[in-house]
Amino acid sequence: MSTASMAQGTALPVPLPWSGLLALSTAAFTAVMTELLPAGLLPEMAPALGVPEARIGFLVTAYAAASFAAAIPLTALLRGLPRRPVLVGALLGFAVSDAVVALSSSYALTFGARLVAGCTGGLLWAMLVGYAARMVPAERRGRAIAVVLAGITLALSLGVPAGTALAGAMGWRTAFGVLAGLAVLLVG
Repeated sequence: MSTASMAQGTALPVPLPWSGLLALSTAAFTAVMTELLPAGLLPEMAPALGVPEARIGFLVTAYAAASFAAAIPLTALLRGLPRRPVLVGALLGFAVSDAVVALSSSYALTFGARLVAGCTGGLLWAMLVGYAARMVPAERRGRAIAVVLAGITLALSLGVPAGTALAGAMGWRTAFGVLAGLAVLLVG
């Protein structure tokens, strides 16, 4: 820093807390992947669950509807709790839901797991931007939020196609297993 800027009281900007922001961005990535992956796997999932492809599409709808219905009530219910345990709980919710989908041979059980994942997703979306904003000073909030929400763009542009390709190569259950593992890694 130059002597002139020190004399004027200007300080270097506070660096972004990259590890925390990237963890939140990866959580956003995981949420979008969990939500949309069945759309790319309709032909593979339908025979394994004994239903027509159109019913697999309802697995995406179930997630979205549960996310919408749960976001406000769950956020209000958990508002007074410390942020980290709530975030860890949401990530564990994704891990369990994705693991159940990976292992299930029952459409009803898979549908139920997708409802749980949707509730978890609604809670996560309600938390992410606020968490990112609280991690940095006011003048850095826009950048922090942009880093976190970049996980959405990555999931849509790279993640869903990569997940579909992985499912094509190794089976759709593997793709959901990888998502479950990613959520567990984020908890760590």
